Amino acid sequence: MLQIKYFMAVARSENISRAAQEFMVPPSSVSVAIKKLEADWGYPLFDRTANRLKLNTNGKLFLHALEIAEREMRNAKMQMQNLAGTVSGEIRLLILSNRRNVMQCISSFKAAYPHVAFTIRHEWHQNYMDYDLIVTDRILSEEVFERRLYQHEEMLLAVPKNHPLALCESVSLSALGREKFICMPKGSSLGDYTHAAFSRFGISPEIAIECDDPEYILMYLKMGLGLSLFPNRSWGSQVDENIHLIKLEGNLERDSYVYLRKNASVAAKQFAKTLAEA
Repeated sequence: MLQIKYFMAVARSENISRAAQEFMVPPSSVSVAIKKLEADWGYPLFDRTANRLKLNTNGKLFLHALEIAEREMRNAKMQMQNLAGTVSGEIRLLILSNRRNVMQCISSFKAAYPHVAFTIRHEWHQNYMDYDLIVTDRILSEEVFERRLYQHEEMLLAVPKNHPLALCESVSLSALGREKFICMPKGSSLGDYTHAAFSRFGISPEIAIECDDPEYILMYLKMGLGLSLFPNRSWGSQVDENIHLIKLEGNLERDSYVYLRKNASVAAKQFAKTLAEA
């Protein structure tokens, strides 16, 4: 089982050192385990060139089979927990929007249910079928998930307190073509929202800083390095006297959703309820 865990980590990153860091073992231990696994199966699972590993066709077949087995074992464990009716086990959570609010819910949930463990990711990838819950403003069409509205919020424009626009009560995105912006990277929920909002006016915003941490975005904003679209409910608690919020004409809004796996564990269902009540 340890060889298999090492293999899956190396297969996904194609990097032995990164996998070794994940398991806190020497890279040599991972390398030896992979070679032994290949010897046991009788086929090479990676192509090796110039100290680089690349998953080959054999490896891709093997990884696919292991991912199916991993999901089935997780489902079996989930069913056992459901039969027992206990709020325990693991919740696999993908948070793509509303991070601060969700993290606060995790804190209160852990206090109430200390035997529940969380595995949390914040980066979007296509293999989202592995998760019990997903929080995102994207529309997912997978039938294995039940979609619930999590949060409806107004989008505002955040500017430094000394910026000329701070005197305005409202502003249109069409008037901001020459301004510099601080935003999340493309591919993130808020980054894609920002670019899509401007594209309606035929504008490609000038991005001064891309940052994946809302706290640092607001710090850069206070330093006067740019403006930012601001999800009012998600980020509102972080505003102080150094930031001025302006209404955007056209009533820009954002909806975020909780996607709950239909056969989710008791723990995952209870956490979804916690999110709904927050």
